[in-house]
Amino acid sequence: MKKLIIALAAALLALTACEEKTATYTYNGAQITYPASWKLQDMESMLYIQDQKILSNSVDVSVYEMDEQSLAASSSEDLAEFLKSMVYNEYEDTVSDDYVISFETEIEGTDSQAMMSLSGTAYGDPFVGTITAWLDDNIAFCTFVSAKDDKEMAKIVETFKYEVL
Repeated sequence: MKKLIIALAAALLALTACEEKTATYTYNGAQITYPASWKLQDMESMLYIQDQKILSNSVDVSVYEMDEQSLAASSSEDLAEFLKSMVYNEYEDTVSDDYVISFETEIEGTDSQAMMSLSGTAYGDPFVGTITAWLDDNIAFCTFVSAKDDKEMAKIVETFKYEVL
């Protein structure tokens, strides 16, 4: 029995040691939680957060405070077009020489969220990605999440948290 308890304790220790530690960063009225081992660069107009082990694992985050009165006066169609334009602009601004696109979807959206999916190669390795824009209160978020594969994408989506302050 004593050996079983020691084995269980060792297994529990190994499980907690594998859990990714996180860090938080406050940016333009939002708090962003990300893996602590990733490198964060605040580039004024956006945050760039990248896994230093798997370079194609990265997240670009842009956060904009919106005028509440303008948002309230906007129609659903206007909000949907605004969010689609955020996705389009992120695509144009972010997908650079480091990304070779082999597949992309049309930008689809509603008055609360817009997104597109894409894949190809990044830094010479395969990647899958999504560009998403959404509204949370009067804060607009736009992210480009890139990962080496679907498994890594799921881990990134699970780890990253975005909260309006």
